[in-house]
Amino acid sequence: MAGFEKTAAEIADLIDRFLSDKLMSRGEWYDFVDRSQGDPKLDVFRNRCAFFSDQLAKNERSLDLSRNDRWEDAKQELRAIADHLRAMEESTHHR
Repeated sequence: MAGFEKTAAEIADLIDRFLSDKLMSRGEWYDFVDRSQGDPKLDVFRNRCAFFSDQLAKNERSLDLSRNDRWEDAKQELRAIADHLRAMEESTHHR
């Protein structure tokens, strides 16, 4: 889908905005996770983001500590994805 394909850095920035609750709209996140990226390498990360955002939606904070741990784990995984995407972007610019 034209207009929805993003670079690795754009995806990393989007993840940061999602985690800090600074998206322009909820649709911004769902437009990303619900639509394939043209680059299969980046689409793998989109799929992982979709999985972990589903985990966050299912495991909102509660008094159940195991659920809170899963919530924190999902956020850490999304942060790790963003870091990996930034490293990918930097390596392509240094070639």
